[in-house]
Amino acid sequence: MQITCLHILPDDIKHVANIIKMFRCASPDCCRNEYIILKDNITEPNTTTISGTPVKLYPNNSQFISGKVSESKYIFIHFLGKTQQEIVVKAPMNIIFIWVLWGWDFYCCHPKIKNKLFEQETRKFINRNYNLFYDYNGIVARNLKIVPHLYRLYLSLRSFPENIRQGRHYLNAFNRINFISCFQEEFDYIKEVTNTNAKGINFYFNSLNEYFPESIDFSQHSCGTNIILGNSATLENNHLDIFKSISLLPGINEKKILLPLTYGHTQYGQLVIENGQKLFNKNIIA
Repeated sequence: MQITCLHILPDDIKHVANIIKMFRCASPDCCRNEYIILKDNITEPNTTTISGTPVKLYPNNSQFISGKVSESKYIFIHFLGKTQQEIVVKAPMNIIFIWVLWGWDFYCCHPKIKNKLFEQETRKFINRNYNLFYDYNGIVARNLKIVPHLYRLYLSLRSFPENIRQGRHYLNAFNRINFISCFQEEFDYIKEVTNTNAKGINFYFNSLNEYFPESIDFSQHSCGTNIILGNSATLENNHLDIFKSISLLPGINEKKILLPLTYGHTQYGQLVIENGQKLFNKNIIA
C-alpha cells in the first residue's frame, strides 16, 4: 500500500527539479509524492510540470493551502520560511512534519543562533556598513544615518517588538517539527543548542555522481592546492575573517582563491571581492 507525502517547496526551480528526481529514485513503489511550490505574484492556484512531474503552484499564503495540508499525514517542509511556519503551527496535531533544512532557515532565524555566527572582522564590517544591510526610510532614520551608532540603536529599538513576535512564531513552528533532515554533525549541533525533541534523518540534494563520471576513483586523488571560500554573498560566511586567517598561510600567494558569490547580497559580494583583491591580488576568482 502506497503512502502519500506532500512536499511544500519555495520557488526555486533548480532545487525543486533535484528534489523530484531524488524522491522518485528513493521511493518508486512505496510512496506517492505530491509537490506544491509557494509562489509570489500569483493570486490563484495553478499547475505546471517539472522533470515530468505535475507540480501545483499556490500563492505564498497559508490560507490557500490549509485544505490540502489537513488532508495529508506526512508533509516535507523544504525551507522553513514565514508561510511554512504558519502552515506548521496551524496544522492538525496528527500530521507528521519532516523539515528538510536549507541552512538559512535555521542559522538566520532561530533566536538562539540568529546574528551569533559573525566573527570579529565581519562584525566590524557590519558596524561600518550598517546602512547597507539595515536601511530604513523616514525622517528620523535619515537624520540618524550620519551617526552610525545612534542609527544602530534606533533600528534595534524600532525592530525589537517585531523581532520578539517573529522569534516566538518561529519557535512555535520549530517545536512542532517531528523530523529534521540534514547532515548528522549538523543535527547534533541543532540538538545541543535547542534541545529539540525532533529526530534526525539524512537526506542530501545531490551526489558526486551527478557531476563526475562514476568511473572516477576519488580515493586515488589528493586534495587540491587551491581554496574555495564560502558558498554565497552572505555575511554568515565570514569572508573577511577567513581572508585574514589564510593570509598567514605559507605559500598562500601561489594559490587561487575561489569565491562562489552567485546569490546573496550583491553589494556585499562586491565588497568581498574588493577586500580579497587587496590581500591576494589576481589570485581572487569570483
